[in-house]
Amino acid sequence: MLGGDGKAPTSIVLLQPGVNRTDHYGEGDGGEFMFDEVAAAMVMQAYRDQGVQRLYADWNHGSIHRPGFPAPTREQGASPCSFVPVIGDDGSLIADDIQWTDDGRADVEGGAYNLFSPAFQWSFGDDGACRPSRLVNFALVNLAGLKGIKPLLAAMSAVNSERTPDMDYEKLYNETKASLDAANKRIAALEGNGSHVVALSMAIGLEPSVPEAERVSAVKGLVALRSSLLKSTDAETPEAAIGAVTGLVALRSQVFEITGEKTPEKAIGTLRALKAHSEELIPLKEKIKKDELAALRSELDSVWAGAVKELKLPPGKKDAAEASILAMSGGQITRAAVDGAKTFVSMLSAQVVGGDGTPQAETGASLLTEEDKAVARMMGNTPEQVAAFKKSRLGIA
Repeated sequence: MLGGDGKAPTSIVLLQPGVNRTDHYGEGDGGEFMFDEVAAAMVMQAYRDQGVQRLYADWNHGSIHRPGFPAPTREQGASPCSFVPVIGDDGSLIADDIQWTDDGRADVEGGAYNLFSPAFQWSFGDDGACRPSRLVNFALVNLAGLKGIKPLLAAMSAVNSERTPDMDYEKLYNETKASLDAANKRIAALEGNGSHVVALSMAIGLEPSVPEAERVSAVKGLVALRSSLLKSTDAETPEAAIGAVTGLVALRSQVFEITGEKTPEKAIGTLRALKAHSEELIPLKEKIKKDELAALRSELDSVWAGAVKELKLPPGKKDAAEASILAMSGGQITRAAVDGAKTFVSMLSAQVVGGDGTPQAETGASLLTEEDKAVARMMGNTPEQVAAFKKSRLGIA
């Protein structure tokens, strides 16, 4: 990701999966943030709710308006780059597809700024874990609040490493601490009025009065259900962003409707049972198909036998009559073919039979009867095709 070519990166890991520890710029432990599937879901949902394509970084968090401080100036609000937040395959939060401005690229590649610092909102759950709930942006800094932040460049030159950044560290620390203290007060208020977890839980039909432990459990259950379903059906992951909460809710509802179950565990068990018996259904369908074909064959033979017995059809012409009927159904014995044979035999009852059992030729307008037209409609053929077949059977040129 970082590379050693001295070029500004196009992708940066903002938060590692699991616990991310912070300090107040060397002044001691500043707390821990848990970035797991629930945090990823909240962050990505908040990004989608913003309705923007890209987020914009800044220098030293200068564009973030802090309560009680003046609004950022034009210079403070400038951006070194824009990016798209994504969730990595390992569950990390990544600033991807980074597009640098000329000033931003110059600061990074020239060594003026060597680190980055993500800015995000967070909330506490009943389990005591503090989780990021919305990514604001990230800043180019030389003194980061997160422990373990990697440099933007793989290697810095001796000149760059000896350069003293023109920054007021004490001011930066005081401003950041004030921002953290104000955020903690907002979190306390959100605990009573509904946090981002409440917003997510309301999206799946849970009222704010439902205990937070149950809301968090519901969100986690959606994530676990999606993962289990994809694994159980051997399907590939459609997207790396596991925060598609809306999609999880729709999938959960559809699975419950299809299986008739009310819990994820029972629904997954039903799907697994269906998959396990799928191979048994294939030979069963083949047997049913063979039995149906045998039944049609027997019925068709009965039609011809009856026609021969009643002297409506000479025995020597049975095979030719059948071939003509089946030619209209692509050579397959189908229900339409059997019904067509029955109609054909009923036509023969109107024929004048000679002493040798051979029907006499009909000519003129009487050649195509109403029964003939019925056969044409039943077999999906035109009256002309049936008339040609009848002429051939009767030996009419």
